[in-house]
Amino acid sequence: MAFGGDGTAAFKMLVGLMKRAPDTHQMGRIVIVGGAKIDHGFAAALGNLDVRSAARTGPGYHDDDWELGQDYPAVFVQWTTNRNMEECLAFIDSGSILVDPLITHRVSLADAPDACEALIQTPNEALGVVVLPQGS
Repeated sequence: MAFGGDGTAAFKMLVGLMKRAPDTHQMGRIVIVGGAKIDHGFAAALGNLDVRSAARTGPGYHDDDWELGQDYPAVFVQWTTNRNMEECLAFIDSGSILVDPLITHRVSLADAPDACEALIQTPNEALGVVVLPQGS
């Protein structure tokens, strides 16, 4: 769940969508990335759901050696930021993850400053913004 601001309604919707075990308890994991504020009763109110907060993309983030192309050994850390990104791109390429429905704006590089200002003024009107290279 990538959400800034009051995420209570979105969180409750996700809780309602989670899988149910044969004993009818909800199960699964919700990971919150971002600055969401959530007002919800935890413990018994969530059954067997695992709720986590993550503020990093994975090992390698803000590591100078990694930034210059070095990776961690898979035996030490299986999912570095680099491997996460490669896997996401592979899913997008195969059509397993559909990103087009998430794109609300496509702007040229020349129009990026005006587009940024519009997004600052009306943040609820944008979900995904793609900045296109010159001549596209």
